[in-house]
Amino acid sequence: MEQPSSSPTVRLDEAALRAIASAYPGLAADYLAYLRDTGWGESASGCMIYSAPVPAHEIYGPDAALGGKLLLGDDFQGHCLGYDLQARCYGEVSPEGLWQPWPADQGLASYVA
Repeated sequence: MEQPSSSPTVRLDEAALRAIASAYPGLAADYLAYLRDTGWGESASGCMIYSAPVPAHEIYGPDAALGGKLLLGDDFQGHCLGYDLQARCYGEVSPEGLWQPWPADQGLASYVA
């Protein structure tokens, strides 16, 4: 029997999802589906998924070479899950603000599982 999570997730309603999709056109559909079906908060993998995307410059500053990148979560150790709106791919931002794109077949499911 699975133990209940000590940090329950919070599912977003359709209005909140539409607002996010409108604010960030091109955002990955699987991320929006995850927020709808599972919710934001601590994932099964122990990583945090944010309630909405955060533009990378808000965390790493305007001088970081992270234009078009959104932060979607973090691992509580300084690495952030991100999404590149221009390249339409997931990736990771290091504590130093360096972007590392993931292979095309590696999506949100690989981060939260």
